Amino acid sequence: MSKKRILFLVIIIALVIIFSNYIWRGESGEGYFEVKSKEVNNSLRATGIVKPAKTININSTLAEKVKQVKVEAGQEVKKGDPLLYYRSSIAEEELNKAAATLRELEGDLLLAEIRVKEAKLGVELVKRRQEISKRVEDASLKEEINRVDIEINKAKDDLKRVKKLYEDGVIEEIRLKEEEHRLKLLESNKRLLSTQLEELYRRRDDRLKEGEINLEIAQKDHSRVKESYRNLSNRIDIYKSDYQRAKANLKEHKVYSPINGMVLNKEVESGEYIKPGVQMLKIGSKELLIRIRPDEKELGLLEVGQEGVATPRAYPDQRFKVKVVRISPEVDPNRGTIDIYLKPLEGEENLIVNMSVFLELTNESSKEEIIIPEEYIVQDGQPYIYLYQEGEKVKKEVEIGFINNGMARVISGLKDRDKVILP
Repeated sequence: MSKKRILFLVIIIALVIIFSNYIWRGESGEGYFEVKSKEVNNSLRATGIVKPAKTININSTLAEKVKQVKVEAGQEVKKGDPLLYYRSSIAEEELNKAAATLRELEGDLLLAEIRVKEAKLGVELVKRRQEISKRVEDASLKEEINRVDIEINKAKDDLKRVKKLYEDGVIEEIRLKEEEHRLKLLESNKRLLSTQLEELYRRRDDRLKEGEINLEIAQKDHSRVKESYRNLSNRIDIYKSDYQRAKANLKEHKVYSPINGMVLNKEVESGEYIKPGVQMLKIGSKELLIRIRPDEKELGLLEVGQEGVATPRAYPDQRFKVKVVRISPEVDPNRGTIDIYLKPLEGEENLIVNMSVFLELTNESSKEEIIIPEEYIVQDGQPYIYLYQEGEKVKKEVEIGFINNGMARVISGLKDRDKVILP
């Protein structure tokens, strides 16, 4: 046998052995793919767009004429910088009027507070006078009446004794008359003292009655000025609300930047009349991110914190590191893509909004995974494949991970040496 023929046979045998590891035709005549785990190191290449980390639309809240736009597209702004002014003469007039009314009411409230304090002091003064009126300087009168009572009792005893002596003829009638006269004088003096004491008590009672009337008047006056004070306080609360509304209304006539950043779009000009809800400006933050929109099938290749390399389309000789910082929580139902945001770790000074950037992200972890050609998978609701088992075609549901470059990662449903048939 010639050397060429021997070489030809060796090649044929080798090809048969290699081919038998992947494709085999059973009795049914159908081809199959034999499953075999492989060590996979996944990577993703994508084109991204530079976007601000945060964008804010400045929409009109008024139906009003724009007095002046203070910024232009591309201009950097700081938080609190004025962006535009509406025409505000009416709002300023309303604020000044509300402020003047509020100042007047606050002055009235101060006077009312003074009146309340004065009325309260008036009530306390009347109460103190009442306490004084209750006290009567009757001690000396009572003492004098007691002394006269003693003298009257003694005079009565003397009169009895003199009268007995007169009846016995010991003394003359004139002596009897003198004792009777002395007793009458003492009794008259007591009546006078008692009358003075009663007058003292009467004047006290009159003062107490007058004090009660004055106290009632003072308490009513106190209640009246307190009610006036409360009414003024309530009016001030109302006018404070009016003032704050006027102030807020005037503030709405002046629009300020809510963040540090840059004016991305300017949609309104000075002198233009606009309606509520119309976008006037768009502000983007200084911090920039790169947004990519890979197919949802490639989501398994990405995770937050994963790093990669980026190259701006405008500067193909520059490469800088990036890191995945945010993965959108939802898939775009129309395109089947998902938004991924990456933060530049360097080279950010060369990036501008809407610049195109090429990215390459590599998943450094490698592991044994089952990878099969995408054509073997039926994507109809729950994905499934067909296995070749004992000469028959058997349907088997599987769970699919990412699909990249026509190859699909099977998470569950297959094992090594399974034979997968084309559907």
